[in-house]
Amino acid sequence: MCPGWTVKDVYAHVVGINDDFLSGRLEGVGTEAWTAAQVDKRADRSLDEVCDEWERLRPDVDAIMASDHGTAMRATSDLVSHRLDVLSTLGRSEDRDGRATRLAVARYGPAVMERVAAAGLPVLEIVVGDQRWVSGEGEVAVSLTASAFEACRVLTGRRSAAQTTALDWTGDPAPYLELLSPYGSAAFDVEE
Repeated sequence: MCPGWTVKDVYAHVVGINDDFLSGRLEGVGTEAWTAAQVDKRADRSLDEVCDEWERLRPDVDAIMASDHGTAMRATSDLVSHRLDVLSTLGRSEDRDGRATRLAVARYGPAVMERVAAAGLPVLEIVVGDQRWVSGEGEVAVSLTASAFEACRVLTGRRSAAQTTALDWTGDPAPYLELLSPYGSAAFDVEE
């Protein structure tokens, strides 16, 4: 989740990503300072005004996404994660394990495996429904089985280390916890 953010702030961030991407402002991409600047830039605008900006940017963003499927996958996965943030904030839980969430997990899962392999850890497996990722060859040392929703929340830093550890693991997840999300774990338990 995005602690301290309103629903409008989440929209401002997502619109800001599109604006920064189209304008070539990619230095510090993904950092707290980068995202804070996106929210700050739109702080005096209403949610309607932020959505109007999104609509103005949409044709250029759509054109890029149509021509670059890798970028489209990354952008869509991030948008799915933020959609879940907003739904959670509004107390809504529909479609948590739907196609969009499974698509997001399909983008984040392989990235986790790359980080685990690069760290030289024993083989990790993540199983989400009929999707499965492993970090290397050989016997699986540690395995996580989770719903698409929980996997997405873990892999995008929306679960604390304690919440992640409490999921359905075989083996000790401790060495892997810092590698599951490029954003780290939530500093507190996130109840949804």
